[in-house]
Amino acid sequence: SVESAILEQQINVRRRFIDTLIAVDEPLYDYVLEKVDELIDNINKAIFDEGIKLSHNPMFQDRVLKPISETRTDILKKMFEYKGEESNKLLKS
Repeated sequence: SVESAILEQQINVRRRFIDTLIAVDEPLYDYVLEKVDELIDNINKAIFDEGIKLSHNPMFQDRVLKPISETRTDILKKMFEYKGEESNKLLKS
C-alpha cells in the first residue's frame, strides 16, 4: 500500500541519515526528526484526504513536492548554520 511504502521510506531516511545526527548534536537530531515527521504527516493527510485530488498536477505540486522541497531546504539551512555548541541557540529559534 501507499501508506506502508511511505512508512518504509521514512524508516530508511531515519536509519541512514537522521539517526547519525545524534552523534553530532542532539538538538540538531531532534530538529531534523521533527521536521521529517511533520512532512510525512502532512503528506499522509494529503494522500488520504478524499477532498484533495493529487492526480491534479498543481495540487500534487502544492501538497507534496513543495513541502518536500521546503523541508529539505530548511533542514540544509539548519545544518549549515550548525557550529557546535553555539548552534543550539540557532536551533531553538
